[in-house]
Amino acid sequence: MGRDQGNQGRGSNLSDADRSQGGQTSSTEQDRDSQGQCPHYGRDRVFTQEKLHSMPTGGSTYVLSHPGYRGGDWYINNDVTQYTEGTLVLDFLDRQKHLIVFRGIAQGAVTTSERNAIAIREAVQRIVADLPK
Repeated sequence: MGRDQGNQGRGSNLSDADRSQGGQTSSTEQDRDSQGQCPHYGRDRVFTQEKLHSMPTGGSTYVLSHPGYRGGDWYINNDVTQYTEGTLVLDFLDRQKHLIVFRGIAQGAVTTSERNAIAIREAVQRIVADLPK
């Protein structure tokens, strides 16, 4: 989950369906309002998508169009890899207005559960570090 793209979606309105999905709430004591609640809360979403990565290998192949006939086509040899890409989206919302005040996004290849846990932890740390003060 390497690439981060922060500060997207500032001021976006949430539908009632989005608000009902909620998320994890976290803050420090100094962030709490007069009723003891945090002015912001968080919502996370994870998406995965199957992808193909194609890289020319440097060679080419000549393929006859019909056996016994002259003529054919040249093709560039490619190395194709299939992988799963994961996207983590963290939205921080204003509790009163139900507006997204900050959105952090991280993407990366999905591998083993151990590596995924480490990558997600690092991505969350980078996103939280980019939160406006």
